[in-house]
Amino acid sequence: MSEGFAERDEAGEAAEEELVRYARRHGMRLVGPNALGVINTDPLVGLHATFVGVNPVPGRIGLMAQSGVIGAAIIEGATQLGLGLSSFVAVGNKADVSGNDLLRYWLDDPGTDVAMLYLESFGNPSKFSRIARALSRVKPVVAVKVGGERADHWHGEDDLVGDEATVAALLEQTGIVRVENLTQMFHTAGVLANQPLPAGRRVAVVTNAWGPAWLAVDALRAWDLEPARPINLSNDASADRFAEQVAELYADPDVDSVLVVYAPGLRTHYKRVAAALREVATRPDAVTTVACLLGNRNVGLLADERVRVPEFPFPEEAAMALGRVTRYANWRRAEVGEAFVPAEDAIAAAKRKVQTWLEDSQNLDDQGRRILGVVESDELLAAVGLDSVRQEVVQDADGAVVAARRIGYPVALKAGGLERLSKTEAGGVALDVHGDEEVRAAFGRMEQVLGEGMFPAIVQAMVPEGIECRIGIARTPVVGDLVTLGVGGALAERVGDQSVRLFPVTDRDADLLIDESAVGSLIDESDPEGRAALRDVLVRLAGLADAIPEIVRIRLNPVIVAEGSARITDIRVLLAHHLPDTRPPVRRL
Repeated sequence: MSEGFAERDEAGEAAEEELVRYARRHGMRLVGPNALGVINTDPLVGLHATFVGVNPVPGRIGLMAQSGVIGAAIIEGATQLGLGLSSFVAVGNKADVSGNDLLRYWLDDPGTDVAMLYLESFGNPSKFSRIARALSRVKPVVAVKVGGERADHWHGEDDLVGDEATVAALLEQTGIVRVENLTQMFHTAGVLANQPLPAGRRVAVVTNAWGPAWLAVDALRAWDLEPARPINLSNDASADRFAEQVAELYADPDVDSVLVVYAPGLRTHYKRVAAALREVATRPDAVTTVACLLGNRNVGLLADERVRVPEFPFPEEAAMALGRVTRYANWRRAEVGEAFVPAEDAIAAAKRKVQTWLEDSQNLDDQGRRILGVVESDELLAAVGLDSVRQEVVQDADGAVVAARRIGYPVALKAGGLERLSKTEAGGVALDVHGDEEVRAAFGRMEQVLGEGMFPAIVQAMVPEGIECRIGIARTPVVGDLVTLGVGGALAERVGDQSVRLFPVTDRDADLLIDESAVGSLIDESDPEGRAALRDVLVRLAGLADAIPEIVRIRLNPVIVAEGSARITDIRVLLAHHLPDTRPPVRRL
């Protein structure tokens, strides 16, 4: 609960580090500092160590907040709505206990069925994504993510997409249900904590008024759900009639969820309708059920000790919560896929080469990083079975002619010394070069224009025309390690949109990466067999970077998808020394 540590100044940071060391020496875990506190509603614990002025309702939702003020507001809001909490932790400065620790704890905690997170940052994003994915597979996680930092860029290149896109990718890939505000958090978590997951997207709407029912239908469709024509029981329908209709829908194999929209009538009252819905919702064949009692201000009418039917003030809000819950259910049912695991001996050999390259101080920049040359890059990618188009490095026109003869005409001639993302616009690429004289002429023109930027020059085999893609690997401080896919070649600078996935990347992740990219539809239309080849490049490249942390960035541009293959024509790799986490191990919560 104390403040005045790392959030204040360097002296506070030093004091915080000493506090952590002291706690670990004595076998303790530290929450905070600069945190609101901890709550555990388990009757065997009964801990309420916060400044919050209310006692939360005991329940099965775990809550983590990085802001104490927001955490207090969530506790008070959940209490007013009757949402029960199993535990609450405000992590504050996260000097020791972090959000990742809490995710692990909730994964094993039999008293927690749903997790709610208020996030301002991810701490260790790589660990977060792996732990969150494991938790989401068995228990839903609902998160509000606010704030953002700008990820760094490599030599000004647009290798990364915007922070919002990367955050969205992380949350989607890990199965976290992202909401925009606290109200949506309560709505979504209320459904997840109190109703079974929908088996599909088919929704039945039961109502006694057409107007709000059609609002519900439109909102459901906006969330890619499949509502049937609303069942209007008429404005004087009794509470028993509502219950009978809902029971019939439970028995219908074509119904996955039920949304009840009730407008108060002259002969029927909220309490009677609520009691009837509570009773029918206890049936063993009940499917996901939510309700909108228009105008009702009595929170808790649809809940008793047996069941809680989530209630919403407006049909659109009910549809939104149902849409998010259904998306999560679909994610959980989907196949996980398999990540590529490189051969241990090949990776061990590649790691030795990487260490040798990084020990060569003459080829490091002022930050201790190294950009690999063509030959070195080829050697590194070969560790995971990836080959670039046949190519040779040359130093003059005569060498270019010899290389072209060995490779076989026609060839491409490229300037290897350019820093720019696109060599083409700088005049650094000559394509479809036939014969010795054309090679000499092209070499001379390029050298005259580019000077030292020409070297080392590269002679490369020509490949068939196809879809040009750009693949990137990056380590970002904001969301962790990621792979990107977008339009490649000369258009890469103009078409900045890229799809994103975070490590580990499975074959299913790679397919989604292709689906969401600007090149996916082009490949499916012109070269469907090329999708598998591109998917293979993506998973192998991600597996390589995941196994060798010294790889800071990789850029393949372009990778040309044609004739059922994905040919790598240009590689750029940035290496740097990896600094492992030297903090002493800690006990689990």
